[in-house]
Amino acid sequence: MSAANSQSTNAQTSGSQHSNQAGGSSERPETVKLPGRAAGIAAAEQARAELRKTLDQLSYNLDFPARIDDRVNDVKHKIIRQKRRNPVSFVVGVAVLGLAAGAVVAGVSLAIARRL
Repeated sequence: MSAANSQSTNAQTSGSQHSNQAGGSSERPETVKLPGRAAGIAAAEQARAELRKTLDQLSYNLDFPARIDDRVNDVKHKIIRQKRRNPVSFVVGVAVLGLAAGAVVAGVSLAIARRL
């Protein structure tokens, strides 16, 4: 091989290396960047979803009026279902609750009257 051919081959090789390092090949840097970026975006979206879920749980747990309303609605629907299924037991249940409330009121009234 002659010196001219050797220099020409070296110039071509160094030129192609230079063009790859300087971004001459647009395919390679984007291929390297995209998986990392896509993984980062996916991780951020997952973290955002987990944070949203946690905040929703916290806001529900700390929102006592909403929780009380939900519980009252649940009990109301259970009572309505029981009333429709078995009206006699519903009437007996209401009577028992009325007697219990009357007994509590009477007991408190008597305790207050004795202290006076």
